[in-house]
Amino acid sequence: MIQHPLPPFEHRRALRHSWLLLTRRRGLVWLTFLYIFCLASFWVWSILPLDKLLLGLEQGNSWLSLLGYILPILLWWCLTQLLDLRLTQTTLGMIKTGDRSYRLPWKEALRRWLPYMGLALVLQLVFLVGGSLMLVPGAYLLLRFSFAPNLSVDQGLGLGAALRASWRLTEGHFYLQLAALGLALGLSFLASSFVLGIYISYPVLRLYFAQLYYYLRAEGVPHAVEGAQA
Repeated sequence: MIQHPLPPFEHRRALRHSWLLLTRRRGLVWLTFLYIFCLASFWVWSILPLDKLLLGLEQGNSWLSLLGYILPILLWWCLTQLLDLRLTQTTLGMIKTGDRSYRLPWKEALRRWLPYMGLALVLQLVFLVGGSLMLVPGAYLLLRFSFAPNLSVDQGLGLGAALRASWRLTEGHFYLQLAALGLALGLSFLASSFVLGIYISYPVLRLYFAQLYYYLRAEGVPHAVEGAQA
């Protein structure tokens, strides 16, 4: 695939614009809080009751123990994906329209909920398989498929089409994505050293990667530049 030349992506300006948008849309912080709470609950419930499940299986209560273990995990995972979908819709909409008060009805998130969960499940399996082979294949697959959720939401693509489109979109931009990932990890590490810092850094980074997505699609976002200069 031949890539059209793009101007250099200005990481600093993109981060500054993301910060300015967040300061004018604090509801993103609350949405992030709910998302991280559900994500943490999912992982806690996945790990803590495991000993009770094993004990129940030893005592012969296989179906009841298994059902009591799996249902809460599924519930938290589904809620987490709904909030992640809402974050994706909101951040993409804010960047695309330049409207910091951009809001999409919740019914739009509910309408896309099942396809989004299917895509999330496939991506998690792909990353799990890639990571089990070695760190490098896992990281490579993560970068190549990282924009599949954005494409699914922004373009309304199905599972397979979103994966293929993300693969094509990221072709030839490995080092740019690697730099963005390193920057995101560094900022997340710094933010985690402050109380509630992750609830500020995470929405900023979601807006930052939304700008990177539109950059790779070669779609100029002039309002982003204007906002960064304001």
